[in-house]
Amino acid sequence: MRSLEPIRHCASSKAIDRNCQRHDAWYKQCAVSRTSSSLQAPDPFGETTNRFPHHHLTGPRQPLSVRRLYDRQAHRGSLSPNTLPFPTTTGATVPAADSNSTAATVLDHDVATPMLGTRFRATRTGPENDLVSRFLSGLKLSVPQSCRVTVLREPALDSGYPDLVAVVWHEPTARKWLTTRSILSRRDVQLLQLLVSNGPTTEETLRHWTSRNPVQSLERLRASELVETVAGCWRATALNRTFAVRRIIAFEAKVSGWMDALAQASANRWFASESYILAPQAIAKVCDVRTRAQQLGVGVWIEGRTTPYLRATSAQQRQPLSYASWLFNECVWRATLRSSEQEENGHAR
Repeated sequence: MRSLEPIRHCASSKAIDRNCQRHDAWYKQCAVSRTSSSLQAPDPFGETTNRFPHHHLTGPRQPLSVRRLYDRQAHRGSLSPNTLPFPTTTGATVPAADSNSTAATVLDHDVATPMLGTRFRATRTGPENDLVSRFLSGLKLSVPQSCRVTVLREPALDSGYPDLVAVVWHEPTARKWLTTRSILSRRDVQLLQLLVSNGPTTEETLRHWTSRNPVQSLERLRASELVETVAGCWRATALNRTFAVRRIIAFEAKVSGWMDALAQASANRWFASESYILAPQAIAKVCDVRTRAQQLGVGVWIEGRTTPYLRATSAQQRQPLSYASWLFNECVWRATLRSSEQEENGHAR
C-alpha cells in the first residue's frame, strides 16, 4: 500500500481548494438572474455562445422499437396511451436490506446501450474495482415508499467518471411520462435545466444563451410535456410531474491516495445530493482525512459498515442540482423501458 505520508502534504489540500473554487465559480455562473440585462448566459460546458439563425423544424419521432412496444401493449389494454410498462428490475440487482429497502438495479458498461443516453467506462480490474464490487454486494439503502434504487457504475460526466452513483427515484411519477422523452439528447436536458434554474425565458434570450439554435430542442421538450409557453416565454413544467429522482448519492473508491478521492468526491457535489469516498478500514486511523472531509462536506464510507463512518452534508438545494441530475433521471427511466422491451420481445417468441 502507498505510504500515508503524502496525505499530510499541504499541496494536496491546496489542490482540493483550487478544485472547490472552480466549482464554486461554476455554481455562481449558473445562478443567472432572469432579470439581468445581460443576454450572455453561463456556459458550464466550455463552449462559446454563438447566435444561430431561426429554422422551422419538425417535432421528434419515436424510435421504431419504442413505438412497437408501446402499440402492442396499448392494443392489449395493459396500459393507457403514452404511458410505460414497468418491470421489477433491470440488469444485475443488489439484495434489499429490510422492509424499508428495495432491490437496487446496477447499470454498467456491460449492459449499457445508446438508448440510455449515458456512456459508461469499461470495468478495469484492480483493488479499487474489487472494493466497489464488495461494497455493492452488501449495499443497503433505505428508501421512501414507492421508490426504487438504480446504481450506475462509472457513468461518463463532464467532471469525470464517478465510481458509483446511486439514484433513488419515485416510480409512480415516471409511470406517467410520455415515450417521446426517450429520445431527448444531452443538449435537450441542458436547455431544460437552464429553464428550471432561470424561470420563464423568451426564445430570443435562449438564443443568446445557448451555443445552438434552441428551437428543435424546445419542440422535443414540449412534445414530451417538459416545457410550455406562457405569455411569450418558455418555462419548465412542474417538477413534481417531470422529475422522479429523490436523491443522488455519489461514491469515489480509493484504497490509497485518499486526498485525491476527497477532491473527486467534492467535485461530484455539482450533481449529487450527498457525496462519499469509499475506502478500506485503514482510513479510520487517518485523522487528516476525516477533518478535511468535514470541511468539504464530503462523507466517508468504510468497507464492511452498513452506515457511513462520516455522514456527508446534504445539498441545501433540492434536486435537480444541474443538468447531470436530469441525465440520471432519464437514464434510470430508459433502463426500465429497455427492460420492458426485452421482456416483450421474449414473450413474442
